[in-house]
Amino acid sequence: MEFEEMKKIWDNQTNQPMYAIDQDALQQRVSKRKNKAKNIASYTEKALAGALGLSGLAIVAVNVFTGKYEVTSLIMAVLMLVMATYVLVNRSKRLKWNNTFDNSILGELEEAIAHANYQVRLSQSGRWFFFIVAGFTVLSTYSTTADIPKTIIVIAFFVVVYFLAKWEHKTFYVSQKQRLLDMKKKLQELEVV
Repeated sequence: MEFEEMKKIWDNQTNQPMYAIDQDALQQRVSKRKNKAKNIASYTEKALAGALGLSGLAIVAVNVFTGKYEVTSLIMAVLMLVMATYVLVNRSKRLKWNNTFDNSILGELEEAIAHANYQVRLSQSGRWFFFIVAGFTVLSTYSTTADIPKTIIVIAFFVVVYFLAKWEHKTFYVSQKQRLLDMKKKLQELEVV
C-alpha cells in the first residue's frame, strides 16, 4: 500500500491529518531565516557604504595632495560619495520598516522576504553602479597610447569582478529570496499560516 492510500484511509477513519507540524520548530526556522536575511542586508549596506565613502574620499584626497585635478576621477569620487549616501538613506528606510510585520510565522516570513527582496535590489543597483565606476576608472587610466597595457589590465579586472558579482547575485541573493517564497507557498498550501 502506498503512502497516499494509507493517508486517505487514516484521514477517513480519524478525520485528523496523518502528520502534525511542530509550530515551535517552524517558528524557530522562520525566525532564523528572517535574521539571516536581515543580517546579510545590514552587513552589505555597511560594507558598501564604507567602501564607497572611503574610496571617494581617498580619490579626492589624492587629487588635492598631488595638485592634479583630473575631471574623470573627481566625477567618480563624487558619484561614489553620492552612492554611499544613497545606501545609507535606504538603510535608514529599511530600519524604519524593520519589525513592523505581524508577530506570527507568516509575519516573520513576510519580513524575511522583504529583507531578501531589498538585498536583491541592492545587489542589482550595485551592479549597475559598477558599470559607472568601471567606465570612469578606465577613462582615468587611459591618457596616452603608452597606457594601453595598463588599461587592458584594468578592463580585464572589471570584467572578472562583474562576473563574480553576477554569480554572487544569483547564487546567494536571488536563490535566498526564492527559497523564502517557496517556503511561504508551501506553508500556505499546508494551511499552517
